[in-house]
Amino acid sequence: MSGTRGGFYKYRKPREARGGIKARTARGHAFASNWWSRRWIEVMEESIDAGRLARGKSYARKGQVVGISIEPGLVTACVQGSRKTPYQVRFGIETISGEAREMILFRFRENAAFAARLLAGELPEETEEIFKEAKAPLFPTKSALRRFKCSCPDDAAPCKHIVAVLLLLGEEISDDPFLLLKLRGLEKESLINMLTLESARDEEIEARDFGEACELSGGAEASESAAPPMEGEELPADENWFRGGEFSFERAETDNGRRAAALEVMNDFPFWRGEHPFRQTLAPIYEQAATYAGEILTGEKKKPIGRPRKMI
Repeated sequence: MSGTRGGFYKYRKPREARGGIKARTARGHAFASNWWSRRWIEVMEESIDAGRLARGKSYARKGQVVGISIEPGLVTACVQGSRKTPYQVRFGIETISGEAREMILFRFRENAAFAARLLAGELPEETEEIFKEAKAPLFPTKSALRRFKCSCPDDAAPCKHIVAVLLLLGEEISDDPFLLLKLRGLEKESLINMLTLESARDEEIEARDFGEACELSGGAEASESAAPPMEGEELPADENWFRGGEFSFERAETDNGRRAAALEVMNDFPFWRGEHPFRQTLAPIYEQAATYAGEILTGEKKKPIGRPRKMI
């Protein structure tokens, strides 16, 4: 039992919800699989009493949350409780300022390995410190949790309905850290574009600088010595002005990173409830397709004519 906005409130079992979002985490297991989802859960555990937290977990596992919408700075949800009409949950998370955004993006871009890990769907632990430097906490604070709103009669802050939504968000953030950044105002598509365009621009500058350096070091003499022999002119035995090579298809070590980034861009299925996470489900198929394409490119395997064979 708990207090209410108008007097005394007795706990009642919730109505069965059809088509709700069920948590993947089984009873007795933690609702977190990496450092950033653990930090998300820790904020709740430090702010919510054990009884209400347990009821929120029960709601999440039963699928009482029937819908969640995520926008920059705002989460809205519908949770089926004991009443016929689902309760409305709404909570806002402060988005970062323009100045903080520029600082955060600068820190993201200055470390190539950091950007690569982020594009591969992994949130480096330095991210939290970067947000702190920009005076914009990455995770919700205790005071923010107390301001979250629910239309239920329970005056606890936060109530079990809000807890259920937060737990499901923790699972999704575990799979897709871009959702956490989106809540703070960093949209996934724009962030990826800024990181990849910055990398492309750096490579273009390096290539241009390299070409200019070659021109300066070679000069006119290098150009004359590199000229092909005229018709009828014999090629010196110890000189080979043209060196051809056999074509070879070798995967760079960063191929897996690029594939993971592509999968991340394609992942537009929030609250996926397959047997395994969406990217994990799609990754083997993506890998097989990439390998098969490489074999066709190198001639190791002929391109199939007609109906393609089934990939095992």
